[in-house]
Amino acid sequence: IFGSGFPKSVALDKAIDRAKYTNTDELFKVTDWIRKRRNELGLTNKDLDAIAEVKGGACHWTAKPPHGQPHIPTKERWEKLEAFLGPAPEWINVMIKPANELGENWSKRTVIGEYQKEAGGIGGVSFQSTHHQITEPNCEISKAWQGWGTALKPASEHWILVQKPISEHNLAANVLKHGVGGIHIDASRIPIHGKIPSTTNLNFKESGFIWEGKKRSQTSVYHQHPQGRFPANVLITRSNDKNCPAKIMNDQSQREVEVASYFKNFKPESNFYYCKKPDKNEKELFNTHPTVKPLRLMRYLCKMLTPPQGTVLDPFMGSGTTGVAALFEKFHFIGIERSEDYHQIALKRLKGVKP
Repeated sequence: IFGSGFPKSVALDKAIDRAKYTNTDELFKVTDWIRKRRNELGLTNKDLDAIAEVKGGACHWTAKPPHGQPHIPTKERWEKLEAFLGPAPEWINVMIKPANELGENWSKRTVIGEYQKEAGGIGGVSFQSTHHQITEPNCEISKAWQGWGTALKPASEHWILVQKPISEHNLAANVLKHGVGGIHIDASRIPIHGKIPSTTNLNFKESGFIWEGKKRSQTSVYHQHPQGRFPANVLITRSNDKNCPAKIMNDQSQREVEVASYFKNFKPESNFYYCKKPDKNEKELFNTHPTVKPLRLMRYLCKMLTPPQGTVLDPFMGSGTTGVAALFEKFHFIGIERSEDYHQIALKRLKGVKP
């Protein structure tokens, strides 16, 4: 659960003004014509994709009402398709637009302000600075939807613990054979700041032996575990705002440890519930990944599930936070990342981990 999120809502007034087409019935008329020409020529959607040099576009260009998702080919794609399908009626030609062209109402929006957006950089120097305008709609249709969006701010991220079915006749035999399959509870306990009462008020009466002819008092005594509370399945990630409720609720540790030159100091023994989102010091300026995980959180999860000298596999490595956490906890790590840029960022971060 996050104290701050990464909103992905789309402003509906802007979406309406950007849209080239807002009449679905008109789109279906175009897809109906393309579908009929495809059938007349004995072609398939796969053929149309190959002609236009795309994957999966033809199913939208030939969509059927009412459940299809109709799209019109861009001007660039249409020029390739037209060579096979033949000339289209003029009413279709006027609807064919270049890929980068926005709806006609977008240029009519009123500019009410401007702002500069800085991207990441090194040594205080930004890699890129972009100029943006703040606009409001002029079209009556989009004005009616000003202030409306499509999603709430995401304040939670679901972590799913998946385990293969055991191969042995019971859990004990399974972990002894494979060396994995358990949750390291003691390594995941929540440190307690100060002491809690050792005895709770759970006095109750219970019947004694029949021949005693009386009842006796039983007091339930609770002694706190020296390593902390039992780990829960909820984690709260706080924002860097000093007024964030999670930050106010928790500041349980004073001991700080330097993990690597890139990550400065953090409190490894703090209560895992309240783990702040990575700031610039933890991410470092060269890290341009938009959703960097908190190092403390990943360190905690690695300890929870990985046996001593075990291996952590991350098939979607991103900027490498899971790998940094695994190496810091003295685990082996295998990371896979398809983006060359993020792969280089991850390598730089991993090399910065102190042994």
